[in-house]
Amino acid sequence: DASNDGCFSLHHAYGTPPTALTLVAGRGSGTLADACGAAGILKVYGHAGGLDLLMSWGAIEAGRNDSSMVPASATECQHLCDSDSACKFFTFNDQGPSGGNYGYFRGLCFLQEELSCEGDAFSHYHGMISGPASCSSSDPAPTPAAGPAPTPAPTPAPTPAPTPVPTAAPMPVPTPVPEAADTASVAVRSTARFVFVASSSAMLVASI
Repeated sequence: DASNDGCFSLHHAYGTPPTALTLVAGRGSGTLADACGAAGILKVYGHAGGLDLLMSWGAIEAGRNDSSMVPASATECQHLCDSDSACKFFTFNDQGPSGGNYGYFRGLCFLQEELSCEGDAFSHYHGMISGPASCSSSDPAPTPAAGPAPTPAPTPAPTPAPTPVPTAAPMPVPTPVPEAADTASVAVRSTARFVFVASSSAMLVASI
């Protein structure tokens, strides 16, 4: 941005990442390029509690820790580097929240010597900001190489709507055909009654 003339390198550490940095800050994921070598560390500014822990772990040499100031930004860290004639580059830890236990390590400022190797001078490191002691007297920081675009996840094919099962038309109930009366039987029964009646009448007359 305008405040640093574009010479700061975001998400990069100068040289290969210092051990003190790798112990307290995750580097990130993906393809992470490393610098050609490690830059000598002149001094590390930061919170007293965090520096004491790093020294107890053997990550910072005695005499290179300085808790007299905890830089709040990469620009403040650069100013500390610029005030030391031996410092040529810096790396600032801008990763993580400022409060809580991690606050011991946020704001670590590494004052570094210039690399003597040929090749990449910066390593990819999430949350780090690095740059030269003075932007006005240096070349702009290198632009990180663009990584391959992520492959989008395949779009699932839409599920076809179920085909409705046709409803069967109700079968009509057949109307029973009325049975034809048995004419002959009716005639026989009628004749029988007539004979019976006639016979009964004859018998009645005979008895009289």
